[in-house]
Amino acid sequence: MSKKRLDFKRMLDDTDFSDPSSIERYAANLDGMTFRDILELGIAPEGESAPKDFGSKKYKGGMGTLIEERYFGYKANSDDRPDFPEAGVELKATCFDVLKNGRKSAGERLVLTMIPYDRPVSLDYDNSHLKTKLSNILLIYYGRDRSIDKYDQRIERAVMVRLPEKDMKIIRADYEKIISYIQDGRADELSEGMTTYLGACTKGATEATMWADQYYEYFNTDTGEIERHRAKRRAFSLKRSYMDYVLHTYVLGAPRVGESIVQDDGKSIDFESYVTGLIEQHYGETDRQIAEQYGLEYTGNKAQWTTLVYRMLGIKNNAAEEFVKAGISVRTVRVNNRGHIEQAMSFPPFEFKR
Repeated sequence: MSKKRLDFKRMLDDTDFSDPSSIERYAANLDGMTFRDILELGIAPEGESAPKDFGSKKYKGGMGTLIEERYFGYKANSDDRPDFPEAGVELKATCFDVLKNGRKSAGERLVLTMIPYDRPVSLDYDNSHLKTKLSNILLIYYGRDRSIDKYDQRIERAVMVRLPEKDMKIIRADYEKIISYIQDGRADELSEGMTTYLGACTKGATEATMWADQYYEYFNTDTGEIERHRAKRRAFSLKRSYMDYVLHTYVLGAPRVGESIVQDDGKSIDFESYVTGLIEQHYGETDRQIAEQYGLEYTGNKAQWTTLVYRMLGIKNNAAEEFVKAGISVRTVRVNNRGHIEQAMSFPPFEFKR
C-alpha cells in the first residue's frame, strides 16, 4: 500500500505511547519518507498551526524537532525525561554520510542531554536522567546529502536500539569520570578524548554563549586557595565512532567486528585502566619474551609489535570490538635503553580543503 494512502493521523491516535513496541511500529512507517513528506501529513502539536523553518540554522533541533512535532505530534522540549516517558523511550534523529567508496558512515555524535553546571550532580548513574535516556533509544536515521534541500533528505530506517550491557558498563564509567571532574570544580578540564564511548561535547552557538560558571569550587593545591573556574558548556553524547558501530550493527545488519577485550563482570569498567592493567603485567619483558609466551615465532619487525599488543589484551585476530566502537587504533613506539624514542610515529595524511 502506498504511504500516501495511509491514514497517519489515525495510526498516531492508535499508538500506545506507554508501549515501546507500539511506538516502534508507528515509527517504522517513516522508512523511505523525506522530511517534506512528513510536513505534508498535516500533523502538528495541539494548538499550533504557524509554519516553522525547521531547516534554518537558527532553529533549535532541526529535523529532529520536525519529526517530534510533525510526525509524533508533541511539542519539542528540553525535559530531562525521555521523549516518551511512560514507555521510557528517547527519540533521536541522526544522519549518515555515504563515503566515496560507497560505505555509509555515521555523520555525527549523538547528543543526549546537557550537563548541568549550576547545581549539584550525583555520581549515581543508576538514578540519573542520562540512564533513562539511554535505556531505549528510537533512532531515526536519514541520509545527509548537502547537494539537496534539507527537506528532501530521505529517512532510511527507524529502529529501537537497546545498548548491550557490556557497553553500558563502560558508559557508566565514562559518566562517573565526567561527573567526578565536575564535582572537583574541574569542568574546565573536560574533553571528549578522556572517555571511551560517552563524551562531553561542547555546546554553544557562539563564544559568548559557550561559557558558564561552575557550581562546584576548585581547591588549588599550589596556592591553597578556593577558586571558581568558568567552563565550556557541555552535553553528554555518544561519540561518532560509537554511533558508526550502532549504524552498521543495528541498521545495516553488519556482523560483529573483532573480539571483546573486557571480560570483567564489574558494575562499571574504566576502559583505559582495564587496558593499561593488562599491558602492565608485561612491564620489564622484551618483545621476544612476550612472543614466546603467546607461542609466536619471533620476527622482530614492527608489524609484530602490534600483534603482541593485541595478544597481551587477549585478542587473537588483531581486531578489538571496543577499539572499533571507540575509534581507537594501536600504535607501537620503540624506546632505546636511554629512554629515547627511536623513530617517528606516522599518522594518515592530512586532506586540505579550501
